[in-house]
This record gives sequence, structure tokens and C-alpha cells, in this order.
Amino acid sequence: MAWIDIAILAIVVLFGVFGVLRGIKKSALSLGAFLVAFVLAFFLANVIAEAMLGIDAVKGFVLGNGVFGEEGGFSLANLVYQGLGDNRAGIGEGSLLAEYYFNPIAEIIAQSSVNVTPEQGMAIYIAFIMFSAICGVAIFIVVRFLLMIVTAIVKSYIGKKKSVGSRLSGFFVSALHGGIVAFVVSMIFSCYGGLVFIPAFAAVENEFEHNNAIVCTTVYKGALGMRNALFLPSSDMYGRIAALVADSMPDNKPQPDVEKLSGERLDMFINVSNLNYDNSPWRINDTTHRREFDADNARARTAEEFAAVGFDDAMRAIFEYNTRAAGILDDTTKLTDVNLKAYNDIVRNNPQNVHKALTELVGELRAYMVDYESSSHVTDEENITKWNNTLAADYNRVKNKLDALILQYKSLDTVFGAAPEVSDKIPECVKAGPREEEPGGSEEPGGSEEPGGSEEPGGSEEPGGSEEPGGSEEPGGSEEPGGETGNEPDGDQNNENIA
Repeated sequence: MAWIDIAILAIVVLFGVFGVLRGIKKSALSLGAFLVAFVLAFFLANVIAEAMLGIDAVKGFVLGNGVFGEEGGFSLANLVYQGLGDNRAGIGEGSLLAEYYFNPIAEIIAQSSVNVTPEQGMAIYIAFIMFSAICGVAIFIVVRFLLMIVTAIVKSYIGKKKSVGSRLSGFFVSALHGGIVAFVVSMIFSCYGGLVFIPAFAAVENEFEHNNAIVCTTVYKGALGMRNALFLPSSDMYGRIAALVADSMPDNKPQPDVEKLSGERLDMFINVSNLNYDNSPWRINDTTHRREFDADNARARTAEEFAAVGFDDAMRAIFEYNTRAAGILDDTTKLTDVNLKAYNDIVRNNPQNVHKALTELVGELRAYMVDYESSSHVTDEENITKWNNTLAADYNRVKNKLDALILQYKSLDTVFGAAPEVSDKIPECVKAGPREEEPGGSEEPGGSEEPGGSEEPGGSEEPGGSEEPGGSEEPGGSEEPGGETGNEPDGDQNNENIA
């Protein structure tokens, strides 16, 4: 016979002896108070335990900080997680512990979709029922103490003389009380039975499963069965508890001091993000290897800048595409199985790349806008025709650059989706000549005389004289966008058509 069998029988006999001394009335009163305290503790323990997890100190003691292993610090969950380890592997599948302890818990955990591993889930669950058992014991003590005051008052009215029948009945009632106490103690232990990595618990567990054990094994199975049926937290309660841990895990919360992107993905994020700027405000810190944004010096490109020549809608589609692509790269759950190096080369590193094509397009657009603004001061038909030829040439260059850029974007459709759709957003070429309203009052910008008035642009000489129209400068500036010599609005351009 196992020593736990002897201990249980001793408790039953001892309570029976007390029953003989107290009689049936006091024994029954004591048993009733015990049962009331037990039932309240049994059904309130989980509710009180879950509510107390709202206290940070209690949550830290029970569930920890979301880090498991040696770096996680002390908590009941981490104690179980580290302690079980390979110890659970040594528990036979047909053993009492596997059948009545681990398997029912594993079935409840499997019904939840919280983002924790099965081992972490088991540790969280066991830690909670351990804490719940502590809360249950505390509730029992408080309720039993209050009832003790009541029973003491009631017992004071019970006579001291006891008949033989009262004493004999008191023995059986108190013996039953002792058996219930042994059952409750076994149930409390059932919440800690999985701690086989602790020698004391392992020794007791071995006794429960001892081949010669009779009484204790029966009592323990009954306690485990009642615990599994009525006490174990449901999958919904477990989900709420495990979510407290999952939300605090380093992988599941923002880490401002840790860069989540690395390697080619981080480099490509920087390159794509900088597409919407004239400079490169996004960069990687050489020391921390984290991305940084220089907001003070960032020069953003905006679609509205190109509204005067009608290209704002097309440029908006391009800028929105770049922003969406950067968001895809920032989401580490996407493109996990894609080798980004080839695509990063398309964005920035190849001789012909998206960054270069977009920069050239923006340059041509701005040159187009400068010529358009300059041509607004021309009034005579001959120079309007010449300026229209210049604007047509600018427009064709813009369209060519836009086509080249979209071709580059089409190489990225595998990772970022279809290239920006701009075919229906390309405007017609603007025309030279005065606008309907000239801003700036009675004087035109540039001085007291109106360019393009009684004199030709640049002076008193007609086109074809010693100076070209516009004086020493050609329409559109002395240089072409990109640094080449500008276009002369002469007759040679009259045959150039708008593409």
C-alpha cells in the first residue's frame, strides 16, 4: 500500500474520531460549512483569477512579460515552460498524468487560434489554473472563517450531552467530512500535478500512479475528472488569457528600437520611398542600421505641382503607386518568399531604373512648365507659332519619358501589382499666348514693359536679325532640361508635330 493511501485513511479515521467527540449535530454543521465554502471557492476561483490578471503585478507574476525561456524572467508560465521542456516527453501516453492532465488541456488549447506555440499555450494554461487554485484556496479560507463565526454561535446552543447514537452518527458524518477533505486536497494537487520537473511533485505523482496504490488512485482520478468537467477554463477563457501574453510578445507589438526590415527588403523600402522626393530623405543609419526620415530637409514631389500643364492626374497615380509599394515592403507578412534583389535593381541600381526614369520625367515636366509660363507673355502670331513648336517638342519629350517610366514599372507588377494606369490621364499639349487673366495686376511679371508687346522678346530687333527672339536666351531657358542646349523656336521646328 502506498503511503498516500495510509495518509488518506488516517485523515478519514481522525475526522471520525472528532465526530465521536462532537456528535452528529456539530459534525453535520461543520460539514455543511465546509461544503458551502468549497462550492463558492470552486465556482468563483477562475472568475476571480481572470479578473486579477488586470493588475499588472499579478499578470507579470502569473503570465510574465511575453518572453519565454532564460531571458523571460520569473513567472509561473515561464517556470512551467522551462520546467516541462523534455520532461513531458518522458510521460507515457497511457499514464494517468497524460490521460487526465495533459490531454484534456491540449484539447482545449487546440480550439483557440491565439498566436502562441503549443508549448507556450500549455505553460500559460497550467500557470493560470495554478493561480486559480491559489485564489480558490483564498476564497475558501475567507468564507470558512466567516462561517466559523456563524457555526460557533449555533454550536453554543447545542447541548453538551451526546447520546451513543449521536456519537456514532457523528463518526460517520465526520468520516465523510474527512474523505471530502482528502478529495478536495487531491483536486488542489491536480492543478499542480504537471509540475513533474519539481522533485516533490514528481514524488507525489509517482505515488498516485504506484502499482500498489488503491485508495489514492481512485480519489485522484475522481478529483481529476471533476476538475476537467467543471473547473478547467473553457477555450474562450483560455483565448482571452493567452491573448494577454500574445499581445505583449516582442513579435506581436511595435518595437521602436528594433528595425523589423533588413537586407534587400530594407534597402528596397528606402529606394521606393525616396521616389516621391527630389532628394533622398529616407536613409539607413550606418550605426543603428535602422531607417530614418529627415523631415526637415525632405522635398516632396506633389501632383499639384504639374496641374498647370495638366499632368497632375498622371503624376498622382504614379506617386500613389510608390506609396502603396512602400507599404507592401513595410509589411513583413508579404513577399516572404520573393527574392527582392532583382526588383531592387529595377528600382534604383540598374543603368536604366525607375528612379532615374522618374527623375528625368519630373525634369522634363518642369522644363515644359517653364516654357509654358514664358510663352504666356507672347502676343504676336509669329512668335506664338514658334513657341507652340517649342511646347510641342517639350510635350513629346514628356510623353516619351512617361512611356519609358511606365515600362520600368511594368517590370515590378509581380511584386506590387499592375503599373500605374496613366493612358487616360495624359492631357493635350498646352498652347502659347496670353492666358485669360494675367496674375499680378496691371504690370506683367518682369518689369514695366510687357514682353511680347510692341517689341519682340529680347529687344528692338525682329527675328532673323542679329539676335534670336528672346534676346540672348532661347525660349524655355538657355538649357534644355537635363543640361542640353535649349530649342530655338525658328522655322525649322514648324514641321515638328505633337506625338
